[in-house]
Amino acid sequence: MYGPLTGFGTWAFERNNGALAKINHNGLERDVASTCLRIWLLEFLLAAKISNPAPDATITEKAALETLLTDKAAVQGTLMLEEARGNAANHQIRLPTPLEKGHVIDLQRFHAYRPLLEYVQTNYPQYGFADAAYVMGDAPCLPVRSTAYKIYTHAVYTGFKFCSELYSRTRSDQYALASRSVGDPNGPRHLCRLKLFLSIRLRVDHIREPLQLTLALVEFLEEAKGLYPWQYRSIDLGIRIYRRIFKRSTFIPIDNMKASTIVTPLQTHADGPCLVSTSCEKDGVEPEFWLNADADQDVDEDADVDDQEF
Repeated sequence: MYGPLTGFGTWAFERNNGALAKINHNGLERDVASTCLRIWLLEFLLAAKISNPAPDATITEKAALETLLTDKAAVQGTLMLEEARGNAANHQIRLPTPLEKGHVIDLQRFHAYRPLLEYVQTNYPQYGFADAAYVMGDAPCLPVRSTAYKIYTHAVYTGFKFCSELYSRTRSDQYALASRSVGDPNGPRHLCRLKLFLSIRLRVDHIREPLQLTLALVEFLEEAKGLYPWQYRSIDLGIRIYRRIFKRSTFIPIDNMKASTIVTPLQTHADGPCLVSTSCEKDGVEPEFWLNADADQDVDEDADVDDQEF
């Protein structure tokens, strides 16, 4: 039963069920743990088994389950050991060929201007960027349309492919676990949906260094309020549950987004439609074709864009 997988999880399942489970999986060793865990939670109702001890459960077993159910310390991090090692190794997120390379990018077209303006004004106030609506003022305006912007459809990190909503080849892997805090990429991570990836390089007259950023536009989900026993545990397997309610789009540094996840729909009594996020490790080979732009979106690559001043 893959005993070391979750400690209390496999123990409680075997204790209450008494039989091995038949689980279909892809045969890849690195995916067995998360596949088994997902099936036990959703199909074999592991939470119900933990909440209802076997009739012949001993005092020790009942005490262990009661301790588990009363522990209110929520999961902090959703990182597995291999992902933590990847962070320690300082792996870099890699970007493909830009979408519409060399073209003027209109952020309004991607509903990204307001989130970018808010991000820059909050985190880089020294540049003094103002809304483009005040173009006649003295302050430099953040441009709505510019060749200094580059849009990307996806990114690659340690064998995992983050795909935004702009990625036309697949609709999978559009979710990630990301830190919400600017300047703390390894902080507690939460489930988000990826809208697009953006890099910018802008100059202003009063600062010598250009503003150079690589960001991800994401929508975080609202955390579930109900009590789910399997959400609280003594070891970090990265299971979180979120209501299927998306918050407004916001930009985060791309380095905040390093944890892969399996997302599974779930209907609950307490929170209604939800998404269960299971952090997983997909460390492996990164095929170079992953960094190619979509074939129907490739453009001439001769043009090279310099810094743009405002």
